[in-house]
Amino acid sequence: MKNIAFIINPVSGSKETQSAKRKLPKLIMQTLDGEQWMPNIAFTEYAGHAVEMAHQYARMGFDAVVAVGGDGTVNEVARGLVSGNRNNAGRATALGIIPMGSGNGFARHLGISIRPQKAIEMINHSEPISVDYGLANGKLFVSTCGTGFDALIADHFAG
Repeated sequence: MKNIAFIINPVSGSKETQSAKRKLPKLIMQTLDGEQWMPNIAFTEYAGHAVEMAHQYARMGFDAVVAVGGDGTVNEVARGLVSGNRNNAGRATALGIIPMGSGNGFARHLGISIRPQKAIEMINHSEPISVDYGLANGKLFVSTCGTGFDALIADHFAG
């Protein structure tokens, strides 16, 4: 049995998406293959919390951590996994995504369903792939990095 954590960002996405996330733990428990995965479900409480949680899960040796939110949540979880996987003797915690943000660009690029139940079902049958990450001004990113106007807009949405 593999350990998997779901880090849910309750404030990402639309009001409809935010409402759907409150029901997500039940959907995860109903849909995730219980013979394959031992789930841990947690909600973020503040900006940057997903980084801290993902780092801890990686240090604890979890097999996978799933970012539930948008591209910002994915980037936070990825940052935590990269830092938490250092010195893990070649064992890396995989990143999963249930896209429930506004744009979900990275998940769409990877072909992950934007329907939460389908995305969870995909986890049951998934195989890890390698993806690159980048650094800009010392900050890690996996999906998007912008300067100028798009960065201003992203900062505005981050509130």
